[in-house]
Order: sequence, then C-alpha cells, then structure tokens
Amino acid sequence: MASDAMLAAVSVPTGGREFYTPELLASELSTTPGALAMLRTRGGGPPFVRVGRRVVYPVVGVRIWALQHMMTQGGPQ
Repeated sequence: MASDAMLAAVSVPTGGREFYTPELLASELSTTPGALAMLRTRGGGPPFVRVGRRVVYPVVGVRIWALQHMMTQGGPQ
C-alpha cells in the first residue's frame, strides 16, 4: 500500500513534463549525467526508460525514488 507521501508526490503537477533527460535530471539533483549513468549500471539510481539508444527518467518515478531515499540527520528515514 502506498504511503501518503508517495501519493502526494505523484499527484503534484509536473508542469507538463513527463520525463527528464539525463542532463536535466543531473542538474536538478546537483550531479552529473556521468554519475547517473554509473547509477544505471550499478543499480540504486532513479528508474529510467530506454527509448532506442536514448535514456529518459519518468518524473513520477524520480519523485518516488527520491522519497524512498530521503535522509534525516545523516541516516535513512
């Protein structure tokens, strides 16, 4: 069963955006596209979709992933 926080995350408007490009998501997360590529290879990163050779990240999936990895006071919540 989904938590209230997850339901809230997926119900917030996305401004019409359905997917992030690796470059845009890296900018949003203050990281690099290379770091996102490493997470795709190793696992543990936000969910992604391959469209041919292109990689995109669903906005809703990224929001849920971020909630699942939220930390407070240096430890997982």
